[in-house]
Amino acid sequence: MKKYIVILANMPQNQIACINNHIEVGSLFEVGESITDDTLHSGKNIVDDKRVIDTLVLYKQHHQIGRLYINLRAVKCVTFKIGYMTTEEIRMLTKNELVAEYERTIKWYKEHNINRNFSKYAEMFWILFDDGANSYMWAIDAICSWFPDCNKEELEKELDMYI
Repeated sequence: MKKYIVILANMPQNQIACINNHIEVGSLFEVGESITDDTLHSGKNIVDDKRVIDTLVLYKQHHQIGRLYINLRAVKCVTFKIGYMTTEEIRMLTKNELVAEYERTIKWYKEHNINRNFSKYAEMFWILFDDGANSYMWAIDAICSWFPDCNKEELEKELDMYI
């Protein structure tokens, strides 16, 4: 089961309640148990119910809410999942494998209409960082050593908004 990190930042509580209401009502018309509790809250949420993600994406698009308020990203779930990389496998990635994983990830975002405004190197950072399982500096140093045009200061400045 794919997991997602949903970060709701700087969003008023009444808007979060509205999103939770959309999730609850939407779940009544889909296969599976109805969602009756407040699924999302301000801050970082870990979500594995695709109905929640689908509702959130539609709500975000319909209300034209930018990533300043809702940041959504897929997380590699390493538990009993064929096709996802473990933390150890991520640490052993080569430059070419990282580029291939980056391209696969971007393709997935496009297929699911998820717009992310991160730079190429920031997206690569998220892959290597693996939701905190790997060192922040190790991920940045690996990217900057493999890609000479990567500006370490600019990358850190971009990431400082989210970490």
